[in-house]
Amino acid sequence: MGIAGENLVSYACIVNDLSHFYGRSGLGAVMGSKKLRAIVVRGTHKPRVADPQTIRELTVKFNRAIPTHPALSVHQALGTAKGVLPLNDAGLLPTHNFRGGAFDRAADISGERMQATILQGNDTCFACATRCKRVVSYAGPEFTIDPAYGGPEYETIGSFGSGSLVSDIKIVAKANELCNRYGIDTISCAMTIACAMDCFEHGLLTPEQTDGIDLRFGNGQAILACIEKIARRDGIGDLLAAGSRRLAQRLGGAAMRFAMQVKGQELPAHEPRGKWGVALGYGLSPTGGDHLNAAHDPWFTVDADRQTAWVTLDDIRPLGITEPVPALSLGPEKVRLFVALQNVWSLINVLDFCLFDMVPEFSTYQLDEIVRAVAAVTGWNTSLSELLLWGERGVTLARVFNAREGMGFADDLCRPPACTNH
Repeated sequence: MGIAGENLVSYACIVNDLSHFYGRSGLGAVMGSKKLRAIVVRGTHKPRVADPQTIRELTVKFNRAIPTHPALSVHQALGTAKGVLPLNDAGLLPTHNFRGGAFDRAADISGERMQATILQGNDTCFACATRCKRVVSYAGPEFTIDPAYGGPEYETIGSFGSGSLVSDIKIVAKANELCNRYGIDTISCAMTIACAMDCFEHGLLTPEQTDGIDLRFGNGQAILACIEKIARRDGIGDLLAAGSRRLAQRLGGAAMRFAMQVKGQELPAHEPRGKWGVALGYGLSPTGGDHLNAAHDPWFTVDADRQTAWVTLDDIRPLGITEPVPALSLGPEKVRLFVALQNVWSLINVLDFCLFDMVPEFSTYQLDEIVRAVAAVTGWNTSLSELLLWGERGVTLARVFNAREGMGFADDLCRPPACTNH
């Protein structure tokens, strides 16, 4: 937990090794409220698995496939920032606080631009061969960027970059460093500032309230100044530290129009107007604006014979999905796809696997190999249907928790009256 958690910033994170974050939903603030600064764990025994040979086989298969896999190879080269240009070309890159889906300077904040300018190298989670995490460095007259804090991923770029009309990858990387240094979720921080920018430009937030900061879209220096204030809850930072929904509630008037959030959690950098299954996920996710609630539906719009990406229907046929599902559909077939994939993604979380390495959309593994992996580690005689039930239980328990706390159907719809109650 960093300074932001100590100061109870509502979207503070738990931090591990300066560049790994248990982000979103304010877990750092929970630690801060309990005056818990850190948890230190030291293992002294190697964990035992039931079937080491199968684990070795699955590991070798995955590692050998990375260089040629259409998703993982690009993921290794560019990180999640690989998505900036393709999503921009498709009109799905949130821009100007979600007023649009394309940014005319997207190339300046792309993974390719980062690779050509400030990228120093790759980092990785423990023992992962993908090495998708960015490490950036910069030393200039205006500021320096410390590589100890990693580098910006797609969500950070889409939020601090196109979402705020900032076209300088160095500004985005510096914003990422400051958030990592203080333990702040980059998505919620950026979209709260974007909300404030909209309010400022519409006269709902005055220069006196912003401590003289010219909080206009495209002003990268204003973003950096706000992050510093948010971490310490200083001046305008105290207002922004509560998130976009509470900011809009305090400002009143039309401000709620500019708060891009569901259940109080700011939307990530995925345009729901072009991904209706993602929109469904934002509404039904127990944590609101969550892009990791279920798979993104444009991946499942064509069948295996006309496949243009890396997902085929064979990957998800065991879930009962046998026909392509249009991205701009909200019929029964889309709901069926969403429910099936939500259970898969929840299962991956329950098992503590990496989504990028294990879900069918990205991985070299098939669903039955997830079953093999679980059995090889635990020795349990399990099945895909049983594992999917675990995923379903994970989603259900989270919604039961919300219900206990007073959240209901109106919060899924994010009606303004309900949005003021929590």
